[in-house]
Amino acid sequence: LKKVTMELGGKSPLLVFEDADLDNAVAAAMMGNWYTNGEVCSNSTRVFVHESIKSEFTARLLSRTSKLKIGDPMDPSTHVGALIMPPHDRTGHMDRVMGYIDRAKADPCNTLLLGGNAVEVDI
Repeated sequence: LKKVTMELGGKSPLLVFEDADLDNAVAAAMMGNWYTNGEVCSNSTRVFVHESIKSEFTARLLSRTSKLKIGDPMDPSTHVGALIMPPHDRTGHMDRVMGYIDRAKADPCNTLLLGGNAVEVDI
């Protein structure tokens, strides 16, 4: 066999095949999407899951995601901290991120299962 790298559009997809260990696949999806709050060039912006395991994968992912603590990034119990914003563009970056979320929510091909709104955290 020859080692190859597949390019699927340059957006770091995660492929989950029918015979995948679902707990490992969910962990990989979470790491690929929330590591450094998703602000890393290797973020798994797309997760392709075989249709035969889609429901179970989604249920497990939703269960784990709903338990993430959003909060002060200096608090060790926090899983998801603040959005990283350049000092010169404090509101523009947030608006841009929320714009992506709003576009995704407006697309009839997408189904939002959790979140979708900015979160305010007392620090």
